[in-house]
Amino acid sequence: MSVLDALKNGQSKNLINGLSEKNGLNKVDSRGYTALHWACHYRRLAEMRKLLDAGVLLSHPNKDGNTALHLAAQVGFVEGVEELLLRGADPEAIDLNGCTPLIQACQKKQEAAIQLLIKSGSDVNHFTREGYTALHYAIISGLESSMSLLLSNGADANAVGRNGYRAAHIAAAKGRVSALRLLVNHGADCISRNWLGYTPLHLSAARGYKDTTRFLLNVTGDVNCPDYVGSTPLLLACQNNKENVVKLLLEHGAQIELANKHGKTPLQAATANSSVSLVRLLLQHGAEVDRTDNYGTTALHIASKLQIEELIYLLISFGASAYAKQERGRTPYEMYVSSGRGYFFSSSSPFYNRSPSLSNGYLSSASSASSPQPCMIPSVMARLQSNSASRSLSRCNQLLFHRKRELSGPSLSRDGRPQSPGFSYAALPSGDSVNSLPLKLRPEPPRAASYSSRKDSVNDQSSSPPLPPNCLLPHNVPGRRLRPDIFKRFGLGQLNGLDSDGEINSTGGLAQEQPPPSLCNGAEEKVNRNGAINEVPPQRSQSLRVSQPKYIKEIVTRTGVHVFYEQGSHQDQHVGPCDMTIVTSVQMGSLAALRNALRDGANANARDSNGNTLLHLACNSTNLAIVELLLSYDADPNLKEETLEDTPLHIAARRGDLKILQTLIRHNANLNARNFNGETALHSAVRKDGESAMRLLLDAGADVNARDSDGVTALHLAVSLGSLYAVKLLLLRKADPNKREKNGRTPLRRACEEGQLIVIQSLIEAGAEVDEIDWHDRTLLHVAAADGNTDIAKLLLQFGCPVDAQDDQLLTPLHMCCMKGHIKTAEFLCEAGASLHLSDARGRTIEDCAEESGNVPLLLFIQSMLEVQSEESTNSQDSTSE
Repeated sequence: MSVLDALKNGQSKNLINGLSEKNGLNKVDSRGYTALHWACHYRRLAEMRKLLDAGVLLSHPNKDGNTALHLAAQVGFVEGVEELLLRGADPEAIDLNGCTPLIQACQKKQEAAIQLLIKSGSDVNHFTREGYTALHYAIISGLESSMSLLLSNGADANAVGRNGYRAAHIAAAKGRVSALRLLVNHGADCISRNWLGYTPLHLSAARGYKDTTRFLLNVTGDVNCPDYVGSTPLLLACQNNKENVVKLLLEHGAQIELANKHGKTPLQAATANSSVSLVRLLLQHGAEVDRTDNYGTTALHIASKLQIEELIYLLISFGASAYAKQERGRTPYEMYVSSGRGYFFSSSSPFYNRSPSLSNGYLSSASSASSPQPCMIPSVMARLQSNSASRSLSRCNQLLFHRKRELSGPSLSRDGRPQSPGFSYAALPSGDSVNSLPLKLRPEPPRAASYSSRKDSVNDQSSSPPLPPNCLLPHNVPGRRLRPDIFKRFGLGQLNGLDSDGEINSTGGLAQEQPPPSLCNGAEEKVNRNGAINEVPPQRSQSLRVSQPKYIKEIVTRTGVHVFYEQGSHQDQHVGPCDMTIVTSVQMGSLAALRNALRDGANANARDSNGNTLLHLACNSTNLAIVELLLSYDADPNLKEETLEDTPLHIAARRGDLKILQTLIRHNANLNARNFNGETALHSAVRKDGESAMRLLLDAGADVNARDSDGVTALHLAVSLGSLYAVKLLLLRKADPNKREKNGRTPLRRACEEGQLIVIQSLIEAGAEVDEIDWHDRTLLHVAAADGNTDIAKLLLQFGCPVDAQDDQLLTPLHMCCMKGHIKTAEFLCEAGASLHLSDARGRTIEDCAEESGNVPLLLFIQSMLEVQSEESTNSQDSTSE
């Protein structure tokens, strides 16, 4: 038995016999270990001395570049380190990672070995390939005594490591206060910056180390130092939700309103972390509650999006505006409602009683009041929670009916006498109160008679005579917005599904709006001072306070529907149906409501709160009639939505609706428009596996070789999804099978990685290169051998793929097959003539790779093949000599 096998198996008798015979003293195993390596690894001092006396090599490295001294330092074998140093081992030897024995001892926390190596004169300022010195690793490992020894022996306290990190940065990031004191005593710079502009104070504050932060504040004194993005230690502490460090920084005078280059403040960072206590702390220290970033976002926007009601209560109680608009025009109120919380707020809703009032369109008195002091927060929250509102939708509809009845003026009772239009408190359901109503549904208190513009209000019945039934002046309704009465002029009905306030009717029925008195049916009635009603001839609608655009007619042409108005009237001056109304009409699929809104001058390219146009919504709901109607009113089919930048054609292709695709293509939709990821509609059709949609787009002229931002074509995508029909269709339409992605992969390589045999055959028949290589010089056979796919390997060899091709590490397909332990593929490659004697860049043979895999049958097979080839070679030599 050899010396190596004896040490590995722990057989000392065989070791003595091997040493006497000097049988393979420097023989190495598959890992590159010699007998001396194993003696150091197992901490066997006697065997190591015998080996050293026998003349074994001291500096022989294994496959990782480690010498025996490296292994002894790693395991803390102090006697072995001392013996090796006495025998002349090199303390400056480095492994493949550039580590010396001293650095490895620091990594493994072997303090005794560190002291011994420093005394022997090892370089304390040597940098590894990772970019750190022994001092850096000692700080990471928390070896304070070794740090002191390194610094006293000349270690540089300001050595710049990887990414600009110095010893002080690492100590601050790890929270080592004693290490920082030691570094400061040896001249370390505590205000230096790394490549991101972080000082040690930034790292300590971000990690939440209070003692370390306090020490650095006492040393540096600069509490507001910004990094290269403008972030202060306070902002980083708020981003990481370190409340104890935030308190410490505020005590030392940190400026609470300093923002980074994106406009982000500590209050917004704390709100994004959902920390109520931290937000309260910042507000109590004077943080501006409505401070916006560069995109107009406030802290209340963030809290509304996260749906943290306790945080929303807190911000509103400090005076945050629920109607501040961000860059995209969204308010916190809209973000809260759009999350699915409902339009009828419950008592727990933080926006309850804070909607715009019906009288002036602005904030109500409850929300416009001055911000309460911090001591008033519990009382404010208790008051908001006490105003309970009914959760029942039927109750809310009943209350809404009574409110409309009040606003519609006096109505005649059964005996012909006018009824009082005042709000009937008796009509309220049992258990409800007026204060429980949302603000928009609350009855207005009776007002005293005055000579203001509100004297003619329908609610003031004491000072004004009764008006004609079912006729209400639009300017007398609080918060009423006038719009042109196009419907009455041309005998059309109102918008389906909309109530008199321009909102969606919960019952879905037709909610007729009361026309102005100038357009009431029949003769107009004039009220004299005595209360008598005199009929007067009907007048025209010039009495309306807002000039109406005068509609003439509409002409349907090939390019769409053209609506004509009289000269001098501007369509965009009147108040037509709002964008939210037309968006809701599309979402509900109400074709009649949408047509009426478009005739009334609504924008056919209107967007919802998420940036989707009406065409996007219609295509997503696969409503062909609405798509055709919008396109007839010149809706732009090439507008992109704001998030993923998809066009309506992308959505139609993704939904697989052929009729909508044909309609969009007929209206000149861009077939090669790209979204945020650079994908075209053809990519979306391939993802959907829509065969008809792909054929339709290709027939219309879509680019079959269009690439996304990663260089992926539709053929790459079809191969990854395993869609054989899509692959054949794209190849038939002249898709390039040799196009490469940005990472260098071709469709054929993708198919090999996915193990798709039939797709590989189709690609090769279409002209794909079988002998192509990637950036590491690996062929397709390397991929098939590493995956153990024998069938793909057979197919590749049939089409001429080289069997012994080597990559940049000199690995052959048989090397990779043996490393993964695939015995069947190895047998096939050997039968195909793969060489068994090639070595890679690290000197590993096929046998070594088989041994590393741990597959014993594979190792026996390789050894038997080697024996067979050696016998054949000897026989051939004998025959030639004869």
